[in-house]
Formats: sequence, C-alpha cells, structure tokens
Amino acid sequence: MKRIFLTSCLIISMILSLAAQEKKPGYNPEDYPDVLKEKDFEKAANVDKIYGFINWNYQSKDMTQLSLKFLALQAFDDRTIWPSKEKQPEGFQPDQWLETGKEPGLKVRALHQKGIRGKGISVAVFDKLINPDHQEFSGRIVYHEIKSPLAEDFQYRLHFHGISCASIPCGKTLGIAPQATLHYFAVPDDGNNSYNYCLALEELLEVNAKLPKEKKIRAVSISDGISRKNPDIYKRWEALVHKAQEDGVAVIYSDLKTTHAVFTWGGCPPFRDRENPENYDYSSWPRNSDEKHSEKIILPADFRTTAHNREENAYVYWGEGGFSWAIPYFVGLAVLAWSLDEELTIEEICRLIKETKTKTFDGRYVVNPLGFIEAVKKLQE
Repeated sequence: MKRIFLTSCLIISMILSLAAQEKKPGYNPEDYPDVLKEKDFEKAANVDKIYGFINWNYQSKDMTQLSLKFLALQAFDDRTIWPSKEKQPEGFQPDQWLETGKEPGLKVRALHQKGIRGKGISVAVFDKLINPDHQEFSGRIVYHEIKSPLAEDFQYRLHFHGISCASIPCGKTLGIAPQATLHYFAVPDDGNNSYNYCLALEELLEVNAKLPKEKKIRAVSISDGISRKNPDIYKRWEALVHKAQEDGVAVIYSDLKTTHAVFTWGGCPPFRDRENPENYDYSSWPRNSDEKHSEKIILPADFRTTAHNREENAYVYWGEGGFSWAIPYFVGLAVLAWSLDEELTIEEICRLIKETKTKTFDGRYVVNPLGFIEAVKKLQE
C-alpha cells in the first residue's frame, strides 16, 4: 500500500494560519458567555467556524436561545459534550443527527438494496492526507503517496477535508457507491494545489497504464479548482486532463464552465426527512449570492456525517459542506451508473442527471438518484 499526502479547496489559507497559531480550532467555550446567543458566534474566525463544536465541552452552557436551524449548520462529533436537555433547544438531537447524517438521502439506499452499489468500478480522489485505515474504506482503498519537491514535512498531515471527500462517494456505510474501489492520491497541504494535482494526475496515469481493463480508474474527484495564475502549470494541467480523457478517465473538479454551470449545492436539515426531495434547499451561499442558480441542480452537500481521521471508527457531522462535498456526490452517482453501463461517457451521465431532476418544495431543482438510474437502465433496453 502506497502512502501519500494531500491538498484541497477554499480552506487552504485558513489551515495554514491554523498551523501557525498552534491552537485547537473551533468554538472554545471559554470565549463565550454562559447563556449563548447566535450573535455570539458571528465574529469567530473562519477556521473556528469550520470546526465549530467538534471535541469541545459545552456542558455548562445554556443553549436554549440557539435555533435548530443554527445548530444544524454547525460541526460536531461524538466527543462533543452538550449541556443537559433542559439547557438545549427543543428538538435538538445531536446523537440522532450524527447518525441520520450518514444517510446519503434521496432514496440512494433503495438502489443499494437492489444491488446497485458501484461494485467493480474504481474511482480516485485527490486531496490531503487521511487515515486510510478507517473502517469506511477497509479492504477497498489503494493509497498513493505524492511527494512534492516544494513541500516540507509538516505539510504532510491528516486533514478533515480529504477523508470527507472520500467518504461521500465511497464510504462503506455512508457513501453513494459503497462497493467501489477507492484510489486515494494524497498530496501535501502546502498551498501549491494546482501543481500538486498535476503530480497526482501524472501518477494516476502511470498507475492506470499498469492496471487490467476491469480495474482501471474511471474518474477523479477533486474538490477544488485549478488556478490560472501560473500559465505554465495551467497548461500542464490541461494537457494532463486531455490525456486522461483519451485514456477513459473523467476528471471532475470545481470548474465554472462545467460543474458550476450545471450544479449547485444544498441539503436537507437533519430535523426533516432527507429521503423526500421537497425538503432540500440551496446552501446559504448560493441562496444569498448574485449568481443565477434557478436552473441549477442541487447536489446534497450540507448536513452530512463523514469519516473522522481521529480513529478507525470515528465520525463527524458537518452542517455545511459546500461544493467540496457536492463534487464527490456527483462522482458517486457516476460510479453507480458505470456499474450498470461501463460505456457511458461523463457527458451522457450529466445529461441524464439533468433530464431526470426533480423539484423541491420551493420549486428548485434537485438531483433524483432513482430517476437517474432508471434512465441509465432504459439505455440498455
């Protein structure tokens, strides 16, 4: 088993600053009053908002003035200590939310029950260092180590982003395609994302050339964009993507002309039925942005539980996942489709997802996994 180390999306600068300050991230209860109000958290640093209540002790606090909507958007894990029930808002059920967050939703489990689980398909994820021994990936992960001449030793460290992005498409109990083979390419957390992805894609193409046809990697999931600031690196990236496409490997990442043109992200709060598409909505950023999202399709990304690097059986709940969690969801659906028809192109998969979309209560579009797979089956008739 190879070893590698990671990188990722919008959070790089925050993580680098975190390394510098050498403190536990999240909402330190010592910084907050005994009776909590939502406005108390508004001035928290961005990195602390990401980690939220993870592994903090709030037993002495009064949270009754916090809304379920606010708490549903926070992060926490099985080590978070909450106040007694009388000091919690009515309906707050963090243990249950942690469990229901493992569900892919939108009746994906019904597909699994029919044997549509991604078996026989290999997919790759490029991201930061993770714990490859987590039970979500046991027996189905091939771990590749990407060493960069630009990175220093401290930049090879475990990171929540990568293990979450691997959980969503391939997690054994919470993934869209729980029987797919995961090739994880870990890259350093040194801020040189685009360069590191080039190294990883070069390695992937070498690996794929040696694999038998039935085990070749079909797609790469990268929850990040590719910078154009360095023209040479961008040109190198485009050439590698072209080569990958020629070799039958779809490279899926955050690109304004492709993924962002068709999809947006959102989710179903944990206090509603996540199987019902009517309960889904945009995340806060798309809803409040000036971009036109009315025709875009929601990919579930928020209110999800993923694997946790801390231990082999640890999990963490994320209130907001952003497009980082949406990209691997799309890749997971593609894997399910390929398990039925290996000849499908990524363009055909995208077309079928668009043709089978359904609507939320507010009339927004959301992905329809059952309808999508039925459309894939009809192509075979």
